[in-house]
Amino acid sequence: NQGGRQTFRNVGRTQRRGAELDLRASLSPQWRAQLALTWLDATYRDGFLVCNAAPCAAPTLPVPAGNRIAGTLARTAYAEIAWLPTRATEVALETRAQGNLPVNDLNSDFAAGFALVALRARWTLDLGPSSGKIELLGRIDNLADRRVVGSVIVNEGTSRFFEPAPGRNYLLSARWSKPF
Repeated sequence: NQGGRQTFRNVGRTQRRGAELDLRASLSPQWRAQLALTWLDATYRDGFLVCNAAPCAAPTLPVPAGNRIAGTLARTAYAEIAWLPTRATEVALETRAQGNLPVNDLNSDFAAGFALVALRARWTLDLGPSSGKIELLGRIDNLADRRVVGSVIVNEGTSRFFEPAPGRNYLLSARWSKPF
């Protein structure tokens, strides 16, 4: 990636092995919990050459077999605890975490891993069988207002790999639904 232009080429064999686990529990009529974990081992099985800088007529920098595939996360996690004081109300605390992220084929730089916490509240108002229902939702994401990398530009030619995630942000929504 250089100046908004991207080039691609085949690199040989790769290997991806992984596992996902999703656990959900109803702790009581008013409490619910969820835990989701993902593990991914995504590596290059064959070594190959890349360019050191652009422009580049012929790649000369070796990428060894066994390096992690750039842009793949080895570990992610999501956890949630939700309180339902009434059938129409839900308040939940969420945590999302991820491990470090390789930003280039050389694995010479990584976006740091992080964990973020969010709070959400949902209220449902039943308007009756002929009128439908209204759902109000409020969320606060990144409660601690942490500065983290939100996305990366894989193999960016000038090493400007990192794009910031938004800080603390808010969402308010209303949805009306009516069965036909």
